[in-house]
Amino acid sequence: MRYRAYDPNKDTRLFRPPKYTGITLSLLSIFVLVSMLVVWEKMNPQTETSLCGLAWEKSQLPLESARAAFMRETGISVKIEYSKLPNLGIHQSLASNHLNHSYDFFVLPEAEANRGIMERNLFKEKIPLAYLPQAQETENNEDPLLVAALPRNSTNSTLSLLFSRYLAAPTRGQFDFASAGWIGVNGDQWKISPQLTLFVQSKYRRLFTEWILAFEKREGVSIHAEYLETEKMIKILSLTSKSRAKEYLPDLVWIDADSIEKDTSSLPFIQLGVSGNSTYPSALVGRWSKSQQTCRRFHSFVHELMQ
Repeated sequence: MRYRAYDPNKDTRLFRPPKYTGITLSLLSIFVLVSMLVVWEKMNPQTETSLCGLAWEKSQLPLESARAAFMRETGISVKIEYSKLPNLGIHQSLASNHLNHSYDFFVLPEAEANRGIMERNLFKEKIPLAYLPQAQETENNEDPLLVAALPRNSTNSTLSLLFSRYLAAPTRGQFDFASAGWIGVNGDQWKISPQLTLFVQSKYRRLFTEWILAFEKREGVSIHAEYLETEKMIKILSLTSKSRAKEYLPDLVWIDADSIEKDTSSLPFIQLGVSGNSTYPSALVGRWSKSQQTCRRFHSFVHELMQ
């Protein structure tokens, strides 16, 4: 028995295709899009990203200029309060911050930051920013180094360090300090997400895996580590140092102190310190590295964990 094929165009009793005009389809599309946006906003509420800092009032001119540029580039809101030294007492504010976590970062003379470290162990990182112009008088007739100091107990360290790196960067905050007459420092090349390359002796892999993860989380950087046997590491460093491709040298090398003395003294690296404990390696920072200050902070970070 043969069945006649059903043609909906000829027999409309059972099936009538819906007729949509172009306007109807457009309205439906808009309705679906708006519904998706409403659901997305409920699933991902937008919160303002912001920082709050306390700074020495003599640094207000360059800091305000750099702050405005940083906010335009990153979209991160930064608020800075200013204080005199010692009348309003930044140091007393530091003690208060130790209790209530009201500030994410401080910009102050290095001597004040050192007091906070020695007396209360408040700070974990110090980033050099600039030297006070000679025309401005100080109590000790010296040109103090201005630093960005981050509280040890900070819950917003990644963004605070991002802003601090911006202030120290030659192509960013250093322009503002120079325009205000301050003497610049040799900061790292500006990158929102810096990347470091490390060479580490393979026997220290287990230790450094944990330390690297902790530093990446606090600092907001990405670290690529190569774990190599000593002989192979020295060979790679030696050959690359003699080539024209010095940009491929690692930013930081971790190696035993005895190897530093006999195998790496002629290579383009600066020794950061020999570990007093033979259980741990010592560090060399590359002269060609564009992130030397970040390397030094990683060295300090690891050195503290070694104690």
